[in-house]
Amino acid sequence: MMLLKLGRLVVPLAVLFVVGCQQPVKWSIQPKVDPDPVKIGKKFTSCCKVTGELEKISYIAAVPIVAPEFTMELKDEGKEGDAKAGDGIFSVSSTPPAEAEPGDYEIEFVVYDKNGDPLNVPSFTVLDKEGKVSKEVAPKAEEGKEAEPVEFSSIIIITLE
Repeated sequence: MMLLKLGRLVVPLAVLFVVGCQQPVKWSIQPKVDPDPVKIGKKFTSCCKVTGELEKISYIAAVPIVAPEFTMELKDEGKEGDAKAGDGIFSVSSTPPAEAEPGDYEIEFVVYDKNGDPLNVPSFTVLDKEGKVSKEVAPKAEEGKEAEPVEFSSIIIITLE
């Protein structure tokens, strides 16, 4: 009898734990370049560490705001500057063009899905180069409506010398 009473308590708790305790996907983005500052004519690596549903991501574009023609595609395939395939760190190695002017540049890192469209997520965290939270991005919902997802992206400033 005692076992039956215990079973009545344990089974609902187990169902609640398995079904009701699923955590939402935590998305985060941490873009950076190495070395920093970047030297004109010298190779550097752009990388962007992300968390979330990695299987939804095709690539990450690093877009210089003032010169989008120099956009770089960061991949997580273990080649072309990416150290290890499938680790959530999307990377590419490149060399700044010789005609580039020294100074500070804004680079936008935009995450793209398997269809080649910017990936929209419910919310995400932006991490600085040390891995500390620098910003939380979450959409605002209008009263009575569900919040629309936001574009998974971040901007950093790099110095070119």
